[in-house]
Amino acid sequence: MQFRNEIQGLRAIAVGVVVLFHLGLSGLKGGYVGVDVFFVISGYLITAQLLRGWQKTRTISFASFYWRRARRLMPALCLTILATFVTAAVIMTPSMLKPVAGSSIASLFYVSNIFFWSQSGYFDASVITKPLLHIWSLSIEEQFYVFWPLLLLAAARRRERGPPTLIVVTLVASYVLVLVYHPLIEVLPLAAEWASFLQLNAGNTKFFWLPFRLFEFAIGAAILFVPAAGLRRWQSAGLQLIGLAMIIVPSVLFNDRTDGSYMLIPCLGAALVIIGGDRNGVSVLLTNLVGQYLGKISYSLYLVHWPIIVFYSYVVLRPLYSYELIAMTIVMIVLADLMYRYVEDPFRRARFVRPRPLRAMVGFGATATLVGIILSASISGWPWRYSDIIKNFDVVTLQQDTMVYAYSKVTSGPFANGQKILVIGDSHGGDVGTGLYQVLDQNHSIRYISISS
Repeated sequence: MQFRNEIQGLRAIAVGVVVLFHLGLSGLKGGYVGVDVFFVISGYLITAQLLRGWQKTRTISFASFYWRRARRLMPALCLTILATFVTAAVIMTPSMLKPVAGSSIASLFYVSNIFFWSQSGYFDASVITKPLLHIWSLSIEEQFYVFWPLLLLAAARRRERGPPTLIVVTLVASYVLVLVYHPLIEVLPLAAEWASFLQLNAGNTKFFWLPFRLFEFAIGAAILFVPAAGLRRWQSAGLQLIGLAMIIVPSVLFNDRTDGSYMLIPCLGAALVIIGGDRNGVSVLLTNLVGQYLGKISYSLYLVHWPIIVFYSYVVLRPLYSYELIAMTIVMIVLADLMYRYVEDPFRRARFVRPRPLRAMVGFGATATLVGIILSASISGWPWRYSDIIKNFDVVTLQQDTMVYAYSKVTSGPFANGQKILVIGDSHGGDVGTGLYQVLDQNHSIRYISISS
């Protein structure tokens, strides 16, 4: 497939808005749309690759496809997960290490989107303690890679227009599901507690689950059937200007309350940029040296940026100054460049032969051992790393501002036998602290620190 410079530049824009959003840039409350742009790019490139194989051989080689994907994605991802886990094991307390180890296992098996969906929302305050949260998007992509080649092959074998029909049906069905999910829950014959749970978590579900993201991949796949060869230079330039605006404007105007249905806008914008090509006056915004470089290292940059932000914020325990954000950005780019040069690119280009049985067994054994080590940390948090006073330290996040909920939390589990309890929060936290002080028995020692708003 011919190299597409404008797609490389589009990757740079996507990773750029995501990184700046995670750094807390106030003008990019919707910078998370960069992930949606990545999904469109993946849908386009993967579908093109699969259909090209079908046209040449009248089949799709699943072994070849998955092997290429593994070489492209797994080495850098595994290094990121390992480095993140080791760093967490060095600096984090047992109660904080357990969820990090759990997310490491989930990320290795590409189910971290489900793991984080079961915990809390993408925009909750607790995300700053989750250094592998960003891997949710890679899990979505891998889940897409599992079934999309199968569906595409079945559609191509059925009839000539099978693939475009499949793409249109997938796009429409997924987007309709996003639109009707809320009213659908209300009419389904569900138990009251299930209906309440699904309604409260509807935003998280649409954010983290693949069925609600399929239309983004399908938009990318649909580009293959859009006749763009006859576009004049001014027409392609106009399409790209509109497309870039449809990405940048949502990055500024969207926020954590924006419904998933609005993600159609940046996705269509990414499609217009790809359709516009790289041979017009506007494409210089994408094909310049900076855009090409950042696009080249975009995967590694996406992997390393969030753990750096989380761990540094965890250590300093305060809002970050501007010079720290600039320094972190430089560190991110340097580490991403090194990982691209020495891990990502070499594995992608290398021609591997089938490993010998002994080497395969050693590799499998080493992997299983590493997974076992991380799994043990997810269960216990490895309290042996700290003194007794730290071993007994635990954190409970109160998700509801009710005294009943708070009371049940501190009279069960690690607090049941009487503990020193410190409540930290805003005015609601102050109310909880005051209430607990009045109702708990003398076995508990209560203190609270609160700042209104």
